[in-house]
Amino acid sequence: MQEWMLILLCVISTRGGKLIGEKTAAKNDYKEMHKDLAEKAIDKHNIESNDFYLWELLSIDDTHQQMINGVKYTIQMTLAKTNCTKMVNILMKPNCKQSDVLKVGQLNINLSFCKLYIYIYIYIFSYKCTAEVVHRAWENYENVEMKNCEEPFKRSLNKRWTMEEDMATTHRKIFNQLKMGSHLKPRDYISWNRFTDFINNYEKLYDTKREILKKFRIFKRNLKAIRMWQGREQGTAVYGITQFTDMTPDEFKKIYLPYMWEEPIVPNKIADLKINGVNLNDQLPESFDWREHGAVTEVKNQGYLGNCGSCWAFSTTGNIEGQWFIAKKKLVSLSEQELVDCDSVDQGCNGGLPSQAYNGVASSRLHIANDSTQLMTSS
Repeated sequence: MQEWMLILLCVISTRGGKLIGEKTAAKNDYKEMHKDLAEKAIDKHNIESNDFYLWELLSIDDTHQQMINGVKYTIQMTLAKTNCTKMVNILMKPNCKQSDVLKVGQLNINLSFCKLYIYIYIYIFSYKCTAEVVHRAWENYENVEMKNCEEPFKRSLNKRWTMEEDMATTHRKIFNQLKMGSHLKPRDYISWNRFTDFINNYEKLYDTKREILKKFRIFKRNLKAIRMWQGREQGTAVYGITQFTDMTPDEFKKIYLPYMWEEPIVPNKIADLKINGVNLNDQLPESFDWREHGAVTEVKNQGYLGNCGSCWAFSTTGNIEGQWFIAKKKLVSLSEQELVDCDSVDQGCNGGLPSQAYNGVASSRLHIANDSTQLMTSS
């Protein structure tokens, strides 16, 4: 009798061409539920990720369900980056805008040819992610996991170039001449495709064929190193392509690691705590975050200044911005580019020291970033 019941169940389960436990396309009747599950997965991703800005649901691309010990939903979705940081109040979240509505202008001056290039583009940062949700209604159990998130990519990129010299067109012509040509071997095709994605994602511009091929060789070596380190990883670290993957260790060290000075020209002073009203016997708070008090500007990217070792300038302006806020109750964003260009004591793109840069700022003045009509003086 039990054998007949088992055969009957198998016949019923396979009559529609579907097996028990088989993954099937989810019904459209439950779109709202799928959206709710996707939102929960994104909320969890926002909490656990290291991203500075919040991500939100752009679209649900595909949904499947599977009968296991409960129902397992697999949701493929596209996420869009917003302009809201993670510190935003949950009540303010509906006011966040996707970054694809923001127009960004970047000014780049090529001093070697004394020509001005203006880049104007609209960018859209997106994530392709897969969420898995196990739901057991009879136990009131639900487990949400975000899995297999790809690296951020750009869904579209529109550029308008002024001036007669169209640097982007020149770059594309050079680049297209290399595609699958005599310079590439069949074994390099996959790496080349990843290299082209890397160039588009990070808006890399190379001047010549030779430079493109040189950067491609460096990129391949770094890919090999990434695979090696990931294979040796015994913890939870994830290794992947970044904006620095076309650089050698020496290039990275020269640009992003500080210049080693023997002794600062301007000696550092020891702070007198008593004069400043600080009593070491007072009870200090367990934590204190100046960001919560409005004394810190948004995160800035040193990469916007090109291949330039300008970390010392960002350290200098960051401290001055905070001190200015404490003294004047007004937060301003200062121009690191101007400090790199105008500081006569430090080494510009080859490094510098904040202790020396402070004197340069105190004896002159510094523009507020992105607003050449406003000045900040030392008074």
